[in-house]
Amino acid sequence: MDRRLLVLLVTVGCAETGATDLVAPPPPPPVETTTARLEECGGSELWVTDIRGGYGLDPRTPWFVDAQGLVARGRAVYFMTTTFLRKRDGTVVIAEGADYVSVDASRRVAVAIDREVPSLVSFADGARLASLGDKSVIDAALLPSGDRAVTLDGFDEAALDVWEVANPVAPIRHYRLGVAYFERIDAIVGDRVFLAGADEVIVVDLGTDEVIRSPKLTTEEHELVADVVPSRDGARIAVTTTRGRILELDAHDFAPLAPERAGRVVRVNEQIFAPLIEVVPVAWSNDGALFAYLRDDGQLVVERDGEVFIEIAPRPTPRETLIEGPTHPVNIAFSADDANLALQYEYEFAMHGCPIEGATEDAEVALLADEVARVDAPVTLTAAHDLGVGLVGHHFSVGGEAVAPASTVRSVEWTPREAGTFEIELVVDDGLRRGTARRTIEVRP
Repeated sequence: MDRRLLVLLVTVGCAETGATDLVAPPPPPPVETTTARLEECGGSELWVTDIRGGYGLDPRTPWFVDAQGLVARGRAVYFMTTTFLRKRDGTVVIAEGADYVSVDASRRVAVAIDREVPSLVSFADGARLASLGDKSVIDAALLPSGDRAVTLDGFDEAALDVWEVANPVAPIRHYRLGVAYFERIDAIVGDRVFLAGADEVIVVDLGTDEVIRSPKLTTEEHELVADVVPSRDGARIAVTTTRGRILELDAHDFAPLAPERAGRVVRVNEQIFAPLIEVVPVAWSNDGALFAYLRDDGQLVVERDGEVFIEIAPRPTPRETLIEGPTHPVNIAFSADDANLALQYEYEFAMHGCPIEGATEDAEVALLADEVARVDAPVTLTAAHDLGVGLVGHHFSVGGEAVAPASTVRSVEWTPREAGTFEIELVVDDGLRRGTARRTIEVRP
Protein backbone atom coordinates (compact mmCIF):
# COMPACT_ATOMS: atom_id res chain seq x y z
CA MET A 1 0.00 0.00 0.00
CA ASP A 2 1.20 3.51 -0.88
CA ARG A 3 2.55 5.29 2.24
CA ARG A 4 0.48 8.39 1.45
CA LEU A 5 -2.70 6.35 1.42
CA LEU A 6 -1.71 4.57 4.66
CA VAL A 7 -1.41 7.97 6.33
CA LEU A 8 -4.85 8.85 4.98
CA LEU A 9 -6.38 5.69 6.44
CA VAL A 10 -4.91 6.40 9.89
CA THR A 11 -5.99 10.05 9.71
CA VAL A 12 -9.55 9.23 8.71
CA GLY A 13 -9.80 6.58 11.41
CA CYS A 14 -8.63 8.95 14.15
CA ALA A 15 -10.16 12.24 12.96
CA GLU A 16 -12.74 13.89 15.15
CA THR A 17 -15.97 14.40 13.25
CA GLY A 18 -17.84 17.70 13.06
CA ALA A 19 -14.78 19.94 13.31
CA THR A 20 -15.35 23.46 11.99
CA ASP A 21 -11.82 24.84 11.98
CA LEU A 22 -11.04 26.43 8.64
CA VAL A 23 -8.02 24.69 7.13
CA ALA A 24 -6.12 26.49 4.38
CA PRO A 25 -6.09 24.28 1.28
CA PRO A 26 -2.75 23.23 -0.16
CA PRO A 27 -1.54 24.96 -3.32
CA PRO A 28 -3.81 23.72 -6.14
CA PRO A 29 -2.33 21.52 -8.84
CA PRO A 30 -1.51 23.29 -12.08
CA VAL A 31 -4.60 23.79 -14.22
CA GLU A 32 -4.25 22.98 -17.88
CA THR A 33 -6.15 25.68 -19.73
CA THR A 34 -6.23 26.69 -23.32
CA THR A 35 -4.25 29.70 -24.49
CA ALA A 36 -6.99 30.49 -26.99
CA ARG A 37 -9.72 33.03 -26.41
CA LEU A 38 -13.42 32.97 -27.15
CA GLU A 39 -12.88 35.05 -30.28
CA GLU A 40 -10.63 32.35 -31.72
CA CYS A 41 -12.81 29.37 -30.78
CA GLY A 42 -16.21 30.85 -31.49
CA GLY A 43 -19.40 29.97 -29.67
CA SER A 44 -19.48 26.23 -30.37
CA GLU A 45 -21.35 24.19 -27.77
CA LEU A 46 -19.04 21.82 -25.90
CA TRP A 47 -21.74 20.12 -23.82
CA VAL A 48 -25.17 20.52 -22.30
CA THR A 49 -26.40 18.81 -19.11
CA ASP A 50 -29.94 18.26 -17.88
CA ILE A 51 -29.84 19.41 -14.24
CA ARG A 52 -32.79 19.82 -11.90
CA GLY A 53 -31.57 19.86 -8.31
CA GLY A 54 -34.05 21.08 -5.72
CA TYR A 55 -37.24 22.92 -6.71
CA GLY A 56 -37.27 26.30 -8.42
CA LEU A 57 -34.19 28.25 -9.47
CA ASP A 58 -32.53 31.29 -7.96
CA PRO A 59 -30.68 32.39 -11.12
CA ARG A 60 -27.48 33.63 -9.56
CA THR A 61 -24.51 34.03 -11.87
CA PRO A 62 -22.64 30.77 -12.45
CA TRP A 63 -19.13 30.91 -11.03
CA PHE A 64 -16.01 28.98 -11.83
CA VAL A 65 -13.73 27.11 -9.42
CA ASP A 66 -10.86 27.32 -11.87
CA ALA A 67 -8.24 25.72 -9.62
CA GLN A 68 -10.32 22.53 -9.78
CA GLY A 69 -11.89 22.71 -13.23
CA LEU A 70 -15.42 23.10 -11.85
CA VAL A 71 -18.34 25.42 -12.54
CA ALA A 72 -21.24 26.01 -10.12
CA ARG A 73 -24.94 26.19 -10.94
CA GLY A 74 -27.12 28.65 -9.03
CA ARG A 75 -29.00 27.36 -6.02
CA ALA A 76 -32.51 25.96 -5.92
CA VAL A 77 -35.19 28.08 -4.22
CA TYR A 78 -36.44 25.12 -2.17
CA PHE A 79 -34.44 22.10 -0.95
CA MET A 80 -31.50 24.40 -1.50
CA THR A 81 -28.23 23.05 -2.82
CA THR A 82 -25.43 24.29 -5.04
CA THR A 83 -24.42 21.90 -7.82
CA PHE A 84 -20.86 21.69 -9.18
CA LEU A 85 -20.14 20.38 -12.68
CA ARG A 86 -16.87 19.54 -14.39
CA LYS A 87 -16.01 22.30 -16.86
CA ARG A 88 -14.79 19.90 -19.51
CA ASP A 89 -17.83 17.66 -19.96
CA GLY A 90 -20.64 18.74 -17.62
CA THR A 91 -20.38 15.72 -15.31
CA VAL A 92 -22.04 16.45 -11.97
CA VAL A 93 -19.25 16.18 -9.38
CA ILE A 94 -21.25 17.45 -6.38
CA ALA A 95 -25.04 17.56 -6.46
CA GLU A 96 -25.82 18.06 -2.81
CA GLY A 97 -24.18 19.92 0.03
CA ALA A 98 -23.99 23.38 1.51
CA ASP A 99 -26.26 26.01 -0.03
CA TYR A 100 -23.62 28.50 -1.12
CA VAL A 101 -24.89 31.96 -2.03
CA SER A 102 -21.48 33.68 -2.04
CA VAL A 103 -17.81 32.67 -1.93
CA ASP A 104 -14.66 34.72 -1.35
CA ALA A 105 -12.02 35.01 -4.08
CA SER A 106 -9.72 32.47 -2.39
CA ARG A 107 -12.50 29.82 -2.31
CA ARG A 108 -11.93 29.18 1.40
CA VAL A 109 -15.00 30.72 3.04
CA ALA A 110 -18.59 30.77 1.83
CA VAL A 111 -21.91 32.14 3.01
CA ALA A 112 -24.79 29.69 3.20
CA ILE A 113 -28.41 30.49 4.02
CA ASP A 114 -30.64 28.01 5.81
CA ARG A 115 -34.26 29.03 6.48
CA GLU A 116 -33.28 32.63 5.65
CA VAL A 117 -30.60 32.70 8.38
CA PRO A 118 -27.04 33.13 7.05
CA SER A 119 -23.87 31.52 8.35
CA LEU A 120 -20.19 31.31 7.43
CA VAL A 121 -19.09 27.88 6.24
CA SER A 122 -15.93 26.20 5.02
CA PHE A 123 -16.14 26.17 1.24
CA ALA A 124 -14.50 22.76 0.96
CA ASP A 125 -17.02 20.78 2.97
CA GLY A 126 -19.80 23.08 4.15
CA ALA A 127 -18.81 22.78 7.82
CA ARG A 128 -20.40 25.63 9.78
CA LEU A 129 -17.90 28.15 11.14
CA ALA A 130 -20.10 30.89 12.62
CA SER A 131 -23.50 32.51 12.31
CA LEU A 132 -24.15 36.00 10.96
CA GLY A 133 -26.73 36.98 13.53
CA ASP A 134 -29.82 34.97 14.35
CA LYS A 135 -32.56 36.63 12.32
CA SER A 136 -33.90 36.17 8.81
CA VAL A 137 -32.32 38.18 6.01
CA ILE A 138 -33.12 38.77 2.36
CA ASP A 139 -29.59 37.94 1.21
CA ALA A 140 -25.96 37.74 2.31
CA ALA A 141 -22.59 37.86 0.57
CA LEU A 142 -18.85 37.84 1.18
CA LEU A 143 -16.49 40.54 0.04
CA PRO A 144 -13.95 39.14 -2.47
CA SER A 145 -11.19 39.72 0.10
CA GLY A 146 -12.92 37.29 2.46
CA ASP A 147 -12.40 39.49 5.52
CA ARG A 148 -15.95 40.87 5.69
CA ALA A 149 -19.48 39.77 4.91
CA VAL A 150 -22.66 41.77 4.33
CA THR A 151 -26.28 40.92 5.06
CA LEU A 152 -29.33 42.57 3.49
CA ASP A 153 -32.28 42.91 5.83
CA GLY A 154 -35.60 44.68 6.20
CA PHE A 155 -38.95 44.72 4.47
CA ASP A 156 -40.32 48.02 5.74
CA GLU A 157 -36.97 49.78 5.36
CA ALA A 158 -34.03 47.87 3.93
CA ALA A 159 -30.64 47.96 5.65
CA LEU A 160 -27.19 46.56 4.98
CA ASP A 161 -25.05 45.21 7.83
CA VAL A 162 -21.30 44.53 7.62
CA TRP A 163 -19.64 41.73 9.60
CA GLU A 164 -16.04 40.81 10.33
CA VAL A 165 -15.47 37.22 9.22
CA ALA A 166 -12.84 36.63 11.90
CA ASN A 167 -15.16 37.81 14.71
CA PRO A 168 -18.80 37.93 13.55
CA VAL A 169 -20.30 38.65 16.98
CA ALA A 170 -22.16 41.79 15.89
CA PRO A 171 -22.24 44.05 12.79
CA ILE A 172 -19.42 46.54 12.56
CA ARG A 173 -21.35 48.84 10.18
CA HIS A 174 -25.05 49.49 9.58
CA TYR A 175 -26.43 51.32 6.53
CA ARG A 176 -30.07 52.37 6.17
CA LEU A 177 -30.92 52.32 2.49
CA GLY A 178 -34.08 54.45 2.53
CA VAL A 179 -36.19 52.13 0.38
CA ALA A 180 -38.68 49.40 1.15
CA TYR A 181 -37.30 46.23 -0.38
CA PHE A 182 -34.59 44.60 -2.49
CA GLU A 183 -34.63 41.18 -4.12
CA ARG A 184 -30.99 40.47 -3.26
CA ILE A 185 -27.39 41.70 -3.25
CA ASP A 186 -26.57 41.98 -6.93
CA ALA A 187 -22.76 42.19 -6.88
CA ILE A 188 -19.70 43.27 -4.89
CA VAL A 189 -16.54 44.68 -6.49
CA GLY A 190 -13.77 45.64 -4.09
CA ASP A 191 -15.46 47.57 -1.26
CA ARG A 192 -18.54 48.54 -3.32
CA VAL A 193 -21.86 46.72 -2.90
CA PHE A 194 -24.29 47.04 -5.84
CA LEU A 195 -28.06 46.79 -5.32
CA ALA A 196 -30.94 47.03 -7.80
CA GLY A 197 -33.76 49.18 -6.44
CA ALA A 198 -37.21 49.47 -7.98
CA ASP A 199 -36.22 52.25 -10.40
CA GLU A 200 -32.60 53.00 -9.47
CA VAL A 201 -29.22 51.52 -8.58
CA ILE A 202 -27.85 51.94 -5.08
CA VAL A 203 -24.13 51.56 -4.35
CA VAL A 204 -22.89 51.19 -0.78
CA ASP A 205 -19.20 52.11 -0.63
CA LEU A 206 -17.79 50.43 2.46
CA GLY A 207 -14.49 52.27 2.04
CA THR A 208 -15.98 55.77 2.20
CA ASP A 209 -19.21 54.92 4.08
CA GLU A 210 -21.23 56.53 1.29
CA VAL A 211 -24.62 55.34 0.04
CA ILE A 212 -24.79 56.48 -3.59
CA ARG A 213 -28.04 56.55 -5.58
CA SER A 214 -28.39 56.71 -9.34
CA PRO A 215 -30.97 58.87 -11.10
CA LYS A 216 -34.26 57.20 -11.98
CA LEU A 217 -33.47 54.63 -14.69
CA THR A 218 -36.93 53.39 -15.65
CA THR A 219 -39.12 55.17 -18.22
CA GLU A 220 -42.37 53.20 -18.38
CA GLU A 221 -45.18 52.44 -15.97
CA HIS A 222 -44.63 49.16 -14.10
CA GLU A 223 -41.04 48.93 -15.39
CA LEU A 224 -38.56 47.85 -12.73
CA VAL A 225 -34.78 47.58 -12.54
CA ALA A 226 -34.10 43.84 -12.79
CA ASP A 227 -30.36 43.61 -12.18
CA VAL A 228 -27.09 45.51 -12.02
CA VAL A 229 -23.92 43.79 -13.28
CA PRO A 230 -20.58 45.60 -12.81
CA SER A 231 -17.49 44.94 -14.89
CA ARG A 232 -14.70 43.17 -13.05
CA ASP A 233 -12.75 46.43 -12.53
CA GLY A 234 -15.88 48.14 -11.21
CA ALA A 235 -15.69 50.96 -13.73
CA ARG A 236 -18.88 50.14 -15.68
CA ILE A 237 -22.26 48.65 -14.89
CA ALA A 238 -24.87 47.03 -17.08
CA VAL A 239 -28.36 47.76 -15.77
CA THR A 240 -31.27 45.66 -17.02
CA THR A 241 -34.99 46.31 -16.65
CA THR A 242 -38.18 44.26 -16.78
CA ARG A 243 -38.93 45.85 -20.16
CA GLY A 244 -35.77 44.36 -21.64
CA ARG A 245 -33.70 47.55 -21.68
CA ILE A 246 -29.93 47.17 -21.18
CA LEU A 247 -28.09 50.32 -20.07
CA GLU A 248 -24.31 50.57 -20.01
CA LEU A 249 -23.37 53.22 -17.45
CA ASP A 250 -20.38 54.64 -15.64
CA ALA A 251 -20.33 52.96 -12.22
CA HIS A 252 -19.49 56.20 -10.40
CA ASP A 253 -21.58 58.96 -11.97
CA PHE A 254 -24.07 56.76 -13.92
CA ALA A 255 -23.38 58.57 -17.18
CA PRO A 256 -24.34 56.55 -20.33
CA LEU A 257 -21.34 54.90 -21.99
CA ALA A 258 -23.01 53.21 -24.97
CA PRO A 259 -26.31 53.23 -26.86
CA GLU A 260 -29.12 51.39 -25.12
CA ARG A 261 -29.41 47.71 -26.11
CA ALA A 262 -32.64 45.76 -26.50
CA GLY A 263 -32.61 42.55 -24.46
CA ARG A 264 -35.06 39.71 -23.91
CA VAL A 265 -36.73 39.18 -20.55
CA VAL A 266 -36.74 35.57 -19.34
CA ARG A 267 -39.35 34.54 -16.77
CA VAL A 268 -37.93 31.97 -14.34
CA ASN A 269 -40.16 29.58 -12.32
CA GLU A 270 -43.20 30.72 -14.30
CA GLN A 271 -44.70 27.23 -14.56
CA ILE A 272 -44.18 26.07 -10.97
CA PHE A 273 -45.09 27.15 -7.45
CA ALA A 274 -41.89 29.11 -6.80
CA PRO A 275 -41.18 32.86 -6.82
CA LEU A 276 -41.40 34.31 -10.33
CA ILE A 277 -38.14 36.04 -11.26
CA GLU A 278 -37.63 38.17 -14.40
CA VAL A 279 -34.10 38.42 -15.73
CA VAL A 280 -32.24 39.77 -18.75
CA PRO A 281 -28.96 37.79 -18.90
CA VAL A 282 -25.81 39.91 -19.36
CA ALA A 283 -22.10 39.41 -18.55
CA TRP A 284 -18.75 41.16 -18.93
CA SER A 285 -15.60 39.24 -19.80
CA ASN A 286 -12.93 39.36 -17.11
CA ASP A 287 -10.68 41.62 -19.18
CA GLY A 288 -13.64 43.91 -19.89
CA ALA A 289 -13.27 43.65 -23.68
CA LEU A 290 -16.32 41.47 -24.34
CA PHE A 291 -19.98 41.90 -23.45
CA ALA A 292 -22.54 39.09 -23.70
CA TYR A 293 -26.31 39.48 -23.47
CA LEU A 294 -29.59 37.92 -24.54
CA ARG A 295 -30.80 40.00 -27.46
CA ASP A 296 -34.50 40.74 -27.92
CA ASP A 297 -34.70 38.25 -30.83
CA GLY A 298 -33.72 35.41 -28.46
CA GLN A 299 -30.11 35.07 -29.64
CA LEU A 300 -27.35 35.09 -27.01
CA VAL A 301 -24.75 37.41 -28.52
CA VAL A 302 -21.18 38.38 -27.62
CA GLU A 303 -19.86 41.81 -28.65
CA ARG A 304 -16.46 43.40 -28.93
CA ASP A 305 -16.48 47.20 -29.33
CA GLY A 306 -20.18 47.08 -30.11
CA GLU A 307 -19.77 44.53 -32.91
CA VAL A 308 -21.40 41.10 -32.57
CA PHE A 309 -19.04 38.20 -33.35
CA ILE A 310 -20.85 35.26 -31.69
CA GLU A 311 -24.53 34.33 -31.84
CA ILE A 312 -25.95 31.36 -29.90
CA ALA A 313 -29.48 30.23 -30.75
CA PRO A 314 -32.13 29.26 -28.15
CA ARG A 315 -32.22 25.62 -27.09
CA PRO A 316 -35.05 23.18 -27.87
CA THR A 317 -37.70 22.66 -25.22
CA PRO A 318 -36.25 20.47 -22.44
CA ARG A 319 -38.03 17.16 -21.92
CA GLU A 320 -40.54 16.60 -19.15
CA THR A 321 -41.12 20.28 -18.40
CA LEU A 322 -44.07 22.64 -18.68
CA ILE A 323 -42.07 25.08 -20.80
CA GLU A 324 -43.47 25.68 -24.27
CA GLY A 325 -41.24 26.56 -27.19
CA PRO A 326 -37.46 27.14 -27.16
CA THR A 327 -35.66 28.02 -23.94
CA HIS A 328 -33.24 30.85 -23.24
CA PRO A 329 -30.41 31.19 -20.71
CA VAL A 330 -31.33 32.79 -17.41
CA ASN A 331 -27.74 33.74 -16.56
CA ILE A 332 -24.28 33.62 -18.15
CA ALA A 333 -20.64 33.89 -17.10
CA PHE A 334 -17.19 33.98 -18.67
CA SER A 335 -14.43 31.68 -17.42
CA ALA A 336 -11.38 33.32 -15.83
CA ASP A 337 -9.36 33.06 -19.04
CA ASP A 338 -12.29 34.34 -21.15
CA ALA A 339 -12.03 31.24 -23.32
CA ASN A 340 -15.41 29.80 -22.32
CA LEU A 341 -18.95 30.94 -21.69
CA ALA A 342 -21.21 29.12 -19.21
CA LEU A 343 -24.94 29.32 -19.93
CA GLN A 344 -27.37 28.51 -17.14
CA TYR A 345 -30.90 27.60 -18.18
CA GLU A 346 -33.83 26.87 -15.88
CA TYR A 347 -33.48 23.10 -16.40
CA GLU A 348 -30.15 22.76 -18.22
CA PHE A 349 -26.56 23.99 -18.14
CA ALA A 350 -24.29 24.40 -21.17
CA MET A 351 -20.66 25.30 -21.92
CA HIS A 352 -19.50 27.07 -25.08
CA GLY A 353 -16.13 28.10 -26.47
CA CYS A 354 -12.69 26.48 -26.41
CA PRO A 355 -12.07 22.80 -25.53
CA ILE A 356 -11.11 22.19 -21.88
CA GLU A 357 -8.73 19.65 -20.39
CA GLY A 358 -10.40 16.90 -18.36
CA ALA A 359 -9.83 14.97 -15.14
CA THR A 360 -7.24 12.22 -14.81
CA GLU A 361 -7.72 8.85 -13.09
CA ASP A 362 -4.78 9.15 -10.70
CA ALA A 363 -6.19 9.78 -7.22
CA GLU A 364 -5.22 7.37 -4.42
CA VAL A 365 -8.50 6.12 -2.92
CA ALA A 366 -9.58 3.66 -0.23
CA LEU A 367 -13.06 2.61 0.86
CA LEU A 368 -13.41 1.85 4.57
CA ALA A 369 -16.24 -0.40 5.77
CA ASP A 370 -16.84 -3.53 7.86
CA GLU A 371 -16.44 -6.73 5.89
CA VAL A 372 -19.48 -8.35 7.54
CA ALA A 373 -22.84 -6.69 8.23
CA ARG A 374 -26.36 -7.62 9.34
CA VAL A 375 -29.70 -7.11 7.63
CA ASP A 376 -31.38 -3.83 8.71
CA ALA A 377 -28.23 -2.72 10.58
CA PRO A 378 -26.65 0.51 9.23
CA VAL A 379 -23.19 0.17 7.68
CA THR A 380 -20.87 3.19 7.65
CA LEU A 381 -19.01 3.73 4.37
CA THR A 382 -16.03 6.11 4.59
CA ALA A 383 -13.75 7.53 1.90
CA ALA A 384 -9.99 8.04 2.30
CA HIS A 385 -8.04 9.72 -0.49
CA ASP A 386 -5.14 12.03 -1.29
CA LEU A 387 -7.15 14.90 -2.81
CA GLY A 388 -6.55 17.18 0.17
CA VAL A 389 -9.07 19.63 1.64
CA GLY A 390 -10.31 21.16 -1.58
CA LEU A 391 -13.84 20.76 -2.91
CA VAL A 392 -14.18 16.99 -3.47
CA GLY A 393 -17.20 14.98 -4.56
CA HIS A 394 -17.83 11.53 -3.06
CA HIS A 395 -20.21 9.08 -4.74
CA PHE A 396 -21.03 5.81 -2.97
CA SER A 397 -23.01 3.09 -4.74
CA VAL A 398 -24.10 -0.48 -3.97
CA GLY A 399 -24.61 -2.81 -6.91
CA GLY A 400 -24.66 0.20 -9.22
CA GLU A 401 -27.36 2.05 -7.22
CA ALA A 402 -26.38 5.33 -5.56
CA VAL A 403 -26.49 5.34 -1.77
CA ALA A 404 -26.84 9.15 -1.76
CA PRO A 405 -26.28 12.03 -4.19
CA ALA A 406 -22.63 12.91 -4.83
CA SER A 407 -21.54 15.31 -2.11
CA THR A 408 -18.60 16.63 -0.11
CA VAL A 409 -19.50 14.27 2.77
CA ARG A 410 -16.85 11.58 3.24
CA SER A 411 -19.00 9.11 5.20
CA VAL A 412 -22.50 7.81 4.51
CA GLU A 413 -24.69 5.08 5.97
CA TRP A 414 -26.13 2.20 3.97
CA THR A 415 -28.72 -0.13 5.47
CA PRO A 416 -28.92 -3.53 3.75
CA ARG A 417 -32.43 -4.99 3.55
CA GLU A 418 -31.53 -8.54 2.57
CA ALA A 419 -28.74 -11.04 3.06
CA GLY A 420 -26.12 -11.63 0.40
CA THR A 421 -22.82 -10.41 -0.94
CA PHE A 422 -22.75 -6.80 -2.15
CA GLU A 423 -20.14 -4.83 -4.09
CA ILE A 424 -19.62 -1.29 -2.84
CA GLU A 425 -18.06 1.31 -5.13
CA LEU A 426 -16.64 4.72 -4.24
CA VAL A 427 -15.77 7.39 -6.81
CA VAL A 428 -14.00 10.58 -5.69
CA ASP A 429 -13.64 13.53 -8.03
CA ASP A 430 -12.40 17.10 -7.60
CA GLY A 431 -12.75 18.16 -11.22
CA LEU A 432 -9.08 17.63 -12.06
CA ARG A 433 -8.37 14.22 -10.52
CA ARG A 434 -10.54 11.17 -10.10
CA GLY A 435 -10.19 7.81 -8.36
CA THR A 436 -12.23 4.68 -7.72
CA ALA A 437 -12.23 2.06 -4.94
CA ARG A 438 -14.31 -1.09 -4.48
CA ARG A 439 -14.86 -3.68 -1.80
CA THR A 440 -17.26 -6.52 -1.04
CA ILE A 441 -19.46 -6.75 2.06
CA GLU A 442 -21.14 -9.95 3.26
CA VAL A 443 -24.58 -9.27 4.75
CA ARG A 444 -25.87 -11.95 7.10
CA PRO A 445 -29.45 -12.43 8.38
